[in-house]
Amino acid sequence: MTLIQFIRIIRARIWIVLLALIVTTASAVALSIVLPKKYSATSSLFIDFGGIDRVAGRELSSQMAPEYIATQLDILRSRKVAYKVVNSLDLADDPETREAFTEDTGGRGSIQDWLAGGLLEKLAIDVSPDSSIIKLTYTSSKPKRAADIANAFAQHYMATNLELKVNPARQTADWFDDQTKSLLAQLEKAQAKLSAFQQEKGIIASDEKMDADNTRLIELTTQLVQAQNQAFDNQNRASQIKDLVSRGGSAEALPEVLASSFIQNLKGDLLRAEAKLQELSAHLGKNHPQYQRAQAEADSLRKKLNEQIKTVTTGVGNVNKLSQQRESELRNAIAEQKTKMLAGRRDREAAAVLTKAVEQAQKSYDTALERYFQTSLQSRVDQSNVELLTSAIEPIEPSFPKLPLNTALGIVLGGLLGLGIAFVLELSDKRVRSMDDIADVFGLPVLGSLDRGGAFSSGPKLIGSMRALPNPSN
Repeated sequence: MTLIQFIRIIRARIWIVLLALIVTTASAVALSIVLPKKYSATSSLFIDFGGIDRVAGRELSSQMAPEYIATQLDILRSRKVAYKVVNSLDLADDPETREAFTEDTGGRGSIQDWLAGGLLEKLAIDVSPDSSIIKLTYTSSKPKRAADIANAFAQHYMATNLELKVNPARQTADWFDDQTKSLLAQLEKAQAKLSAFQQEKGIIASDEKMDADNTRLIELTTQLVQAQNQAFDNQNRASQIKDLVSRGGSAEALPEVLASSFIQNLKGDLLRAEAKLQELSAHLGKNHPQYQRAQAEADSLRKKLNEQIKTVTTGVGNVNKLSQQRESELRNAIAEQKTKMLAGRRDREAAAVLTKAVEQAQKSYDTALERYFQTSLQSRVDQSNVELLTSAIEPIEPSFPKLPLNTALGIVLGGLLGLGIAFVLELSDKRVRSMDDIADVFGLPVLGSLDRGGAFSSGPKLIGSMRALPNPSN
């Protein structure tokens, strides 16, 4: 079929096409007027994937966007959010809603659950693949209710999203609070045990105490060496004096005796007394009073000298004994110091164990306290990375039915329907409307045609409306 033939068919059956167009368009308009109107309200949310999550305190990555968006959509479609919307708007208290619930379910089940399911069915969520914007659209027969429910979904979604992040932090903070109290008690117990042990053992500063003990041991060792040398010398002197006395020798030649100025003075006095006595003996008899006084004086000086010599020699022996006693005392002091140092080392090792226990308890307490402060701070956060971009406003025009759109669709469908009816009629009752139709029917070339005035013309031309003739070959 050529375009010319198509146009001629339409022109021939134009009233059928126009009738179908008018009926279809009128029906679309009538339905648009008769059908109950529905209003749609839209609110939008912005999800920030850049920067730091104010709740979790971690950096947000753009690679997490698909998974995060999918999670947010699941939260939006959850009954947890829908229940909050139902309760916040008091939808269950509406008499019309209760009546509809009774008619639909026969009063069985929960009206909140029934309302939540109905809200989720009418909630449309639109997410652009290349955007961080989520659009929430709710459709209702009442424009105000549509706006209220769309805004309620946005608000309660943000609240639930924050709650899902904050509640675990609160629970963790409570758990760490209990742990910090327990760890603090353990720390105080360990510190008290260490303090009591240090007080019992007299440990003030382990390093200083150890240095003092080492210094004391070194001093005692030095004194012992000196005492041993002194005792050795004193013992040699005592042995020499003893040998000298045993051989009948005079102690006057001993260095200790010679070194005594008192003895030397006594020896001088004795020499002078003996010289005087020698002089008197030459002139006086032994019974002469003057001679006897001189003799008594000399004897007294000799006795004092012998006593002093004996005192000196006895002193050397006493010094020897004192030196040996001092050496023994120093040996005992060193042994006691070593025993004390060994005991102190054991005490310091035990104190080190207790100190380590205190340090470990302190470390555990500090770690738990740090985590407690962190989770406690997170539990008090009142903002998330989801923000309300636009609030839904009460729609003025209904979203369904749309009269202009339905009218346009009626015109298009009516035109297509009219054309379809025209072609069906044409196929069932085919007419000859041009020379091309004659050529198609008879399979013969058309030489020319006569118009209504009798003029002859060649080529394809409209010759009137007439039924198609049968093919002569048939």
